[in-house]
This record gives sequence, C-alpha cells and structure tokens, in this order.
Amino acid sequence: MSALSRAIPIFTIVYSVLYALSFPYDLQLFMYYPAVAEFHIAAQPATLGPPINWYGWIATAAIGGVIASLAGWLVPERWTARLATLSWLIPLGAMLFLTYLAKAWFI
Repeated sequence: MSALSRAIPIFTIVYSVLYALSFPYDLQLFMYYPAVAEFHIAAQPATLGPPINWYGWIATAAIGGVIASLAGWLVPERWTARLATLSWLIPLGAMLFLTYLAKAWFI
C-alpha cells in the first residue's frame, strides 16, 4: 500500500469528524464578513454584518485532516487497511449528524 493510499482513509475520517464537530461547537479558524470583505479570527461587532463561518469550518477540518494524515504514515499498514471500511461509514454518520442538527432550518 502506498503512503498516499494509507493517508486518504485517515484524512477522510478525521476531516468528516472535525467538520461535523465544528458546526455545533462553533470551532472555526476564522470568520468571513462579506459586507466588508474581511476575514477575522474572533467575532466582530454586529456593525460588520453577519459572518460566514463555513470557510472557517472547512479550514479547521482540512488542517486537522492533513495533520492526521501525516501522522497516519507512522501507523502500521495493517491498521490503515482496516480504516478503509470506516472511511465511508464515519463520513456517512457525520452527514446524518449534520442533517439532524440542521433540521430546524427546514422544518
């Protein structure tokens, strides 16, 4: 198994878990304020308008996934082979979790 094929399942699992947890726990690296076209690390006064947190959630999950993938190269190959099954089950669970959290917007 190549190093990249060992890292992809780990990235997929960690990315989906971090993304699913970033939404309810408000864990974003930054916020984008489109009214003034600015990025900020911390929340700003309401005079700047509402922020878009989604970009920060994506960045949080991506950085965590990349770090976990790099660490995954140190994990024995037999463990990463078992993660291939989880690399689609855990993202599916994360999608269901996020759908449950967002149900208030659609009902």
